[in-house]
Amino acid sequence: MGVIKKKELLLYKLLKNRISFLLFFCTIVSWGQGQLTGVSTKINMLNSSIHIDQEFIVDLLDSINTITLKALNFRGATLSNITINDDDIVMDKEVDTQKLKQFIVATRDAVPLKKVILSYTIQATNSEFYIPLFFTNLPAANSNIDFFKGSMQVNTNTDYNMLFPKVTLSEIEDNAVKEVMFNLPALPSMIRIQINQEENILNFWDGNNVDILVALLFIGIGIIIWKNRKRLAYG
Repeated sequence: MGVIKKKELLLYKLLKNRISFLLFFCTIVSWGQGQLTGVSTKINMLNSSIHIDQEFIVDLLDSINTITLKALNFRGATLSNITINDDDIVMDKEVDTQKLKQFIVATRDAVPLKKVILSYTIQATNSEFYIPLFFTNLPAANSNIDFFKGSMQVNTNTDYNMLFPKVTLSEIEDNAVKEVMFNLPALPSMIRIQINQEENILNFWDGNNVDILVALLFIGIGIIIWKNRKRLAYG
């Protein structure tokens, strides 16, 4: 038994060392390619589908004109309509698995890559949902509080709660639109939102038809009895 435990311990240490070396090697390779200097994300929640615009600012070697963008797939949030808002940049080798969506973006004619702006939509099925954000393997150039700049547009009567990340929010209202802004020192892989729909008259009627009809019926019976109270009393 002691020999078996020693062999398991040696195997564990060997695997741990190899994994550490692989992570170190990947980090060195990423640093050799360049850095991610900043990311901004705009989330539009004014319509039934959620529209996201993401901008990546990169500092790459002149010989590198491609980066890989990835996003996690979350249950209850369907990601679609991915487009690059630049005619000089193309999407290549798109891969969509159960857990991950990723693709490579490259500039035409090997022009140095400086910025990537992409748009996509999210269709959420529940009031509490995830908004997946695209990220890269490039290391961040700095960890300033405003490395990641996020903003979210919602209707002023929308009651929302940002469950993740937990960060200080600032709001600006303009007519029927409320803009929520926040900064982070790192690029998150997702944002978790909860929308608390305010009850209105239409929803009240839709969800309580039976109770309302019963109440109206009793009110109607009461009115009839009141109007005919003398006849009922004296026959």
